[in-house]
Amino acid sequence: MTGNAIFGFMEAPGRIAGGTIVLDGRRIDDLPYEEMRKIRGREIGAIFQDPLTSLNPLTRLNVN
Repeated sequence: MTGNAIFGFMEAPGRIAGGTIVLDGRRIDDLPYEEMRKIRGREIGAIFQDPLTSLNPLTRLNVN
């Protein structure tokens, strides 16, 4: 849930109940969609850790 909140991926009924999310001294939890889109991938990133959807068990690791 925290990761989803940081990236702005919270879906109803989820919400940020309190506090703020700050990146390099700038509040980002209330940014418009397009502003947050500029930050994703450049300033923050995610490595999703569901191996069932991330890795093909029939492929060698150096190819995955």
